[in-house]
Amino acid sequence: MSLRVAVVAPYDLSVPGGVNTQIRGQARALRALGHSVDVFGPASGPLADGEHALGRAVFISLGGTESGLGVDPRGFAAVGRLARGRFDVIHVHEPLTPLVHIVVWKSSTSVGLSMRT
Repeated sequence: MSLRVAVVAPYDLSVPGGVNTQIRGQARALRALGHSVDVFGPASGPLADGEHALGRAVFISLGGTESGLGVDPRGFAAVGRLARGRFDVIHVHEPLTPLVHIVVWKSSTSVGLSMRT
C-alpha cells in the first residue's frame, strides 16, 4: 500500500543543516519504499523537486545561532491548506518550534499525524 506523505520542516529548506539533511533522507527512504512524499517548509531561495515553500524564512538569532524559521504570517494560510490536503500522513519535524505545528495540528484531516523532536 502506497501512502501520500507530507514532511514539514521548521527551518529554511534553502539552507543546509542537520534537520534538513535528516528530512531529505527520510523523504528519499520513503520514496524508495514506494510512497509519494512532498517536503514543505519555509524558504529563502529555490528548492529541489518535491519541495514546496510555505512562506518566507524569518531569520532569528538565539544563543549565537541563526536559524531561518517559518514564522512568516503569510505562510500560515499555506500551512492550513497543506494540513487539509491530500495526504495520508503528515510528519512534522521539531514540533516545539513556533507556530507551524499548531496550524498543522488544528487544521489536519489526514489519517495520521506524527512528529519528531
